[in-house]
Amino acid sequence: MHGYMLGRFGVSLFIILSGASLALGSLKSGYFTFLRKRAASILPFYWVAYVVVGAFLFMIFGRICMRGDIPKILMTVFALDGYIPIKGRYYLIGEWFTGFILIMYLLAPVVHWSILRTRGLILPLYFVISVLAVNYTPVLSQSVVIWHSHANFNVLSRILEFALGIFFTLYVLRRRKLHALLAAIGGGYIIVFTALGHDVLEFTTTGFLSIFCIFLILTYLLSFVPLAESQRSIISFFAKYSFMAFLFHHQVLFVMKEKLTLRCAPEYVVFMVVSSFMLSYLLAYVFYRPAECLKRAVFGPYNER
Repeated sequence: MHGYMLGRFGVSLFIILSGASLALGSLKSGYFTFLRKRAASILPFYWVAYVVVGAFLFMIFGRICMRGDIPKILMTVFALDGYIPIKGRYYLIGEWFTGFILIMYLLAPVVHWSILRTRGLILPLYFVISVLAVNYTPVLSQSVVIWHSHANFNVLSRILEFALGIFFTLYVLRRRKLHALLAAIGGGYIIVFTALGHDVLEFTTTGFLSIFCIFLILTYLLSFVPLAESQRSIISFFAKYSFMAFLFHHQVLFVMKEKLTLRCAPEYVVFMVVSSFMLSYLLAYVFYRPAECLKRAVFGPYNER
């Protein structure tokens, strides 16, 4: 349960950071240029990782991962097979999040424009959209094909986090006094939220707000931490290979679980986590260059940002 909650916290932070980082530059380009760059930053790496994992599973377990169903092949090619859980899909990697973030990118320029146009006053509307999307998921998942039955997997359920990330970059990041004020308010919100018996990581829209408050506090505190060039290089290294490592990590864990006999003692859990982390990054490092070559071949050379 704690691992699941930690994963939920990590996903929320990633969604907020995605909005924040895109607002630094990518969203300033035209709509289709932006989408092309985002597709180029995800799909070639996904394709290479899929082929590598598929070949490995065939050699080790004799599993054939893809057959001749064209619609299902197209879902896999566009990384949507983890997001749309149809029967007999060819899913291997990326989980729900890869398809989720690609769909979120379709909305990103609109969200960015709306926050700029209203100077953030539209955020309450995104709060309402998120609340409605979470609460009406059981109904919507029955009638909307791309609406996931799990509320936390849907784009509109998480749009508030993404919008808050964009708002942070546009109106908070470079205003230290405002940042300090919002971090203090966020700390107060978390204290009251927990005092009322709520879990900071609970899956509700108010829970999303608590994670954004944690984000405000962390970013404010980190602004006082000086980083040496060597430390920046280490951070850049892990950031560069993080997406491909993410694509590999579940299958790495699956194979380790199948091939190793390990108990549930804490030291074995630590061993699994650390080993899977290292192996996932090793695979990402090895296959990153072929993915970069494929990216240039399909999307052409350009500055990704």
